[in-house]
Amino acid sequence: MYENFKKSMFNVVAQSLKDFKKDDQAKFRLKLGLIFAVLPFLSIIAGFILNWFLLKSAVIYITTFRKDLDYIIDDLILDYLQIGLVEVWPWVIFSFICLLIAGIILAQLMLRPFDEIADYCNEFLCAENKDATFDADFSSELRLLSNFSDWFFTTTETFRKSGVLTKIEVPNKYKKIHKPVFESMFFLNKSFYVAIVCILMGMIITIINFALFDAIIMVVNHILTDSKVFKDYLVNMAILQNDILYITIIVNIISYGIFLLYLYNKVATPAFGIFATMRSFISGRYASRVHLIGYKYVRNQTRVINRYLDYMEKEYSAKDD
Repeated sequence: MYENFKKSMFNVVAQSLKDFKKDDQAKFRLKLGLIFAVLPFLSIIAGFILNWFLLKSAVIYITTFRKDLDYIIDDLILDYLQIGLVEVWPWVIFSFICLLIAGIILAQLMLRPFDEIADYCNEFLCAENKDATFDADFSSELRLLSNFSDWFFTTTETFRKSGVLTKIEVPNKYKKIHKPVFESMFFLNKSFYVAIVCILMGMIITIINFALFDAIIMVVNHILTDSKVFKDYLVNMAILQNDILYITIIVNIISYGIFLLYLYNKVATPAFGIFATMRSFISGRYASRVHLIGYKYVRNQTRVINRYLDYMEKEYSAKDD
């Protein structure tokens, strides 16, 4: 099972990188993957800039008492940039690749509830005796869509057996839903996923900040030749460096928190659209179809769902007295 999952995820990543120009789902996965991978660089850039300010203020302060060193300030700043970039660059590349893959996989997992419904509809339409069974995933992150889909397909199966589509009363718990609902399971699962990423990126950000701080130490060491003075000044700089580290980690956490809300909107709205269409159809409005503007990444799934609704209307609604 693990081997199949690993193989399927590899295929998803490969397809996203290969077909993003012609496949809306591949484009969606790659877009989310890129956003997921770029977010930590906001905090890394913030850390780089803050460390640069720390170095700049340190050099200016020190050279206030060493006027003879004014001429080398620009060279020292350039040394910091060069040393810092050399130290940071391998971590940046490694982080970007890992996060890009993780983001693409995350996007695919988000689409799974829609795929389950579309797979059932497709299996039903392709089966000669129409005996497909919908197995709802009750651990799904989109509980409203999964639970209602299970009830919807069970009800339509009853209609098929009777040969007649009849208007039916929707359960009360579904009647008053007129906008996307808060899916706690989605936030719980994705928060866990994002938390792991934040922890790992926090470690990498720490390494990067220490690398930048080492570059500062090397530069300042060129100026302060007195070992005792250098040691005392280093202690004070280390305190400021810890503050910079905390700031960059907090920026990273906030960035991913905002990203989590962005993710939720990407699935909650189309999930509600499909739910509302199914509710309308089962209530007797058999011309209802799923029409989602701006959500091309679920267009293939909604087309299959609409074909299922077309079939039900064509085969059974005419028999309704």
